[in-house]
Formats: sequence, C-alpha cells, structure tokens
Amino acid sequence: MRCPSPRSSTVPAFVAALVLGIVPPSPAAQEPAATAAPSLSGSWRLNPQRSDDVKAAIAEAAGSEYMAGGRRERLLPTGNEKSEVERLEMREWLIATAERARTEPLVIEQDGREVKLVLGELVRLFYFGREASSQDARGVTRKTRMSWKGEQLLIEETGEDKLKLTHLYTLLPGGQGLIAAYHLEGGELKKPLDLRLLFERVP
Repeated sequence: MRCPSPRSSTVPAFVAALVLGIVPPSPAAQEPAATAAPSLSGSWRLNPQRSDDVKAAIAEAAGSEYMAGGRRERLLPTGNEKSEVERLEMREWLIATAERARTEPLVIEQDGREVKLVLGELVRLFYFGREASSQDARGVTRKTRMSWKGEQLLIEETGEDKLKLTHLYTLLPGGQGLIAAYHLEGGELKKPLDLRLLFERVP
C-alpha cells in the first residue's frame, strides 16, 4: 500500500501546524487593546489644604524677596546684580502665577491633537506628536513637547532663560480630582522647585 505524498494529503497544513503547536498567536492575542486616554477637559479649582505650600516652596527655591545685601533697588544693575534682578523677576512671576492659580479656575480643553490650558488671562496651547514654540506670561519663548505617559499627561518646556519646566497631570479615580505635579529647574533658581497640587472639578 502506497502512502500518500505530502501534496496528496487531505490534512490542511494549518491543522498539522496546530497539532505540532507551531501556529503563532493571532495579532489580537499578541497585542492588548489600546486603552483610551483619559479626558482632562473641564474646569478645575485648586484645593490649597490638600496641596503643597506654594509660597514656601517658591521662597526656598527662588530665594529672598530682596536683592543680595537686603537692597530693594534695581536701577542700572551691573555684574552679579543683573543676575539678582533676573532672579527677583522670576520669583515675582512664580508668585503671581501661584496667586492666579489660587483665585482662578484652571480650564483644560483637550482633543486628540492638542491641549489648551487657560488660567485667568494666561492661555497656553500644546500639541501631541510635535515640538512647538510659545511664549509664557513674561514673554519668554519656550519650546514645548507633549505626550501621554501611560494615563498621565506629560508636558515638557525649555525656555530661552534656561529654565526647564515639566508638568505631569494625573486624573484621579472617579474623574473628580486632578493632581498636577510641577518640576522647575535651571535659570536663576537657587534649587529645583517641585510642587504637587490637587485640583477638584468644578460642577
């Protein structure tokens, strides 16, 4: 009795492969379904009691409200005094931004291409997938990049003043709370500034 040749076999090749355990898993089995990015859109109000002490953190990172030697005057600064003036201007900008965050809601508008952050009169626009340039409240040009880090929104900024700023936004379970973690370093700061703020959704 003649055995059938491989070409005349009635057993489909994929069945034989399945029996031998060499069939690769389907693409659906290889790649878990992508989870949708959380929506941060809405109006958010700072909860100071559950957030870091902003003014204390700024004072520690940016130094005294006075120039070296206790002077207040900033007329015609020279040498080291120029860097002191720049430090004080940056300190005042940080304090003003913190005060705005305390009194004004943070409004976030998000879609698949961009995120807009609005805090009072300050409006910032960031884009997914590409580097962009924008100006902060002081008129300093900053290069920005934005991406998702898991379910956290990450924004990175580098300015002409050599300041590097990182925002990391995390939506809490239930969607009624938002943690904003900020890291600022470089420029005329005495030391890096780290802040963790809790915002609550405005109904």
